[in-house]
Amino acid sequence: MQYRLLCRLCHRTQRCDIKGFVKSKRLCKLAKYLGMSSSSNVKEELQEECAKEKMVSLSAFDVFGFDLDHTLCKYNLASVFDLTFKTGSQYLVEKLHYPRELLTSAPSSDPHLRDFYFKGLQIDLKLGNCLKLCEHGHILRASHGTRALSNDEITEIYGVKRLWSGMKQFEKSLTEHGVYMDYFQIPLVVLFARLVDVVDKQNDGQVSSDYGRFYDEAAEPFRQMYYPPHFAERTGHFFPEIADRTDAYTHAASNELKEWLLTLRRHGKRVFLLTSSFTDYGQTLLRRVLGADWEKYFDISIFRARKPLFFTDTLQPFTELVGDSAEDKPVEKLEDNGIYLHGNWVLFKSFLQKQTGKDNPKVAKLFSCRDVLSVVAAAVCSKCAACVQSLLT
Repeated sequence: MQYRLLCRLCHRTQRCDIKGFVKSKRLCKLAKYLGMSSSSNVKEELQEECAKEKMVSLSAFDVFGFDLDHTLCKYNLASVFDLTFKTGSQYLVEKLHYPRELLTSAPSSDPHLRDFYFKGLQIDLKLGNCLKLCEHGHILRASHGTRALSNDEITEIYGVKRLWSGMKQFEKSLTEHGVYMDYFQIPLVVLFARLVDVVDKQNDGQVSSDYGRFYDEAAEPFRQMYYPPHFAERTGHFFPEIADRTDAYTHAASNELKEWLLTLRRHGKRVFLLTSSFTDYGQTLLRRVLGADWEKYFDISIFRARKPLFFTDTLQPFTELVGDSAEDKPVEKLEDNGIYLHGNWVLFKSFLQKQTGKDNPKVAKLFSCRDVLSVVAAAVCSKCAACVQSLLT
């Protein structure tokens, strides 16, 4: 079942033919990266499940798990994109002394920049180009900075086959050459593209020999922006703005969703929250989305889960916060209605076995469509049925 759902997810997020996606071997490489022993078996099972196309009944599951960001918590993406782009631009201007022309109008109101806000872009760091690839690594469209490249220019740069030379390196190392599928990372592509524009202008239109250094500088404000302790410290602009105006950047959950969560529990289903967000930020979102009594919707809540490592690392223990401090201590066992940090799937599965009274409880973990690595890890390594956000909307 996990392979069938994974196929559907890949078809939805990659927007390519499922058979072509399987043949591209990218998913098999992803499974191998996450610890699978035989990629050939993965391909066979994927192809078999693609052919079956059976429906899944949610009533057959014993346990339901929910991610927070972009799943239970639906963001106002235009506002969040503008906030992250503005925060990143200000950092480059104020800290690294780039020209103020980086502080352009908000991307959501600029059609030229808005075209960059979609998932699946790749960056050619050497040439300063943003690429949209097909599943085989052929370039469908490209830009240098924010300037769209014509078909003739793409052919001149990348050859008649329009094949990106970095594709092989990407397939070998997913950690070093990632595709921008994360809503929190996509604004980095836009900022890098604008930075390329500025650098070229400073060089009188001459193309740089290598834009990698400028990418590192564009990425620096994002590392600062999303640094979790900044939420409690109220520094870095991003977290303070989210904390002060949570309603402007997120949407409250519908009454129908809240009732469904409660209905699951009333019917004996186990419901858990699993998020990589830190506790303070996550609870701020939960109070906005589900209300001050958000804990009643879950049997257990886990923060700082480090997905996808939660499903692949068997050594990380569960911990809990000590009082109101930021310190946490290991726990010997998990309890109902508890709030925990870190942990791993092996320990958590034993908790679910005790709670359900079953050796192999059927678990459905609902993720955001953005979190492809976690979906694959849950489906392949933990044998969860990895469902996608669309079930909540």
